[in-house]
Amino acid sequence: MPPGSSLTLARATLLLSDLRGVQSITLLKLTQKLLKKQLSVFGQRVVLDDGKMCFPPPGPSNIYLPYLYMLDQTTLQIGK
Repeated sequence: MPPGSSLTLARATLLLSDLRGVQSITLLKLTQKLLKKQLSVFGQRVVLDDGKMCFPPPGPSNIYLPYLYMLDQTTLQIGK
């Protein structure tokens, strides 16, 4: 899937989750997995530990990637 498409899909999933009012944990976890996979394509390794994003050393190399924000938002939605 092209990088822009996965980001659009992640945004749509979060918006759908907000509109429905009921969280679909399965859908959010699939979105989380998609974003993690896309970040690995860009060379960013992300570990989710107890609902928090962790970056193995040396840390994130590009904090401006929109995927990091979307992954954080998805993780927050799962934690609600």
